[in-house]
Amino acid sequence: MITTRLRSWLDNIQVGALRRDLTQLSELLRKYGHHGQAAVAEELLTTLDTPSPDYKRLAGIDMWGGSGSVADVYLTQSKTLTEAAQEDRRSFQKALIRIAETMDRLRIGTERSRSTAKMFQEWLDRGLL
Repeated sequence: MITTRLRSWLDNIQVGALRRDLTQLSELLRKYGHHGQAAVAEELLTTLDTPSPDYKRLAGIDMWGGSGSVADVYLTQSKTLTEAAQEDRRSFQKALIRIAETMDRLRIGTERSRSTAKMFQEWLDRGLL
């Protein structure tokens, strides 16, 4: 059985992982001009240091919904990408995968976050990104 103190410690580790990945998402989104989605990541970041992080929004449509969500962003539009832009695209997808995994560890994962992460992982495994 996990004690309350141990659960709190483990949750703090997960929050640190979320902080790193949301920061990376924000930086990449801003770099490629997706300012609205970057703002979502930044607003979620500000809640992580509060007694009540906005896990509902993290698991919701702003992050994982359809058109306009963070997960729906096609980071770079050019068909002829530089190696750096290709790596940024892979890094973006990997950060979303890690966020979905962290959400599962925090017990706030959703079917949408899991299926999106699974799809991105399959794309990475097949070299489609």
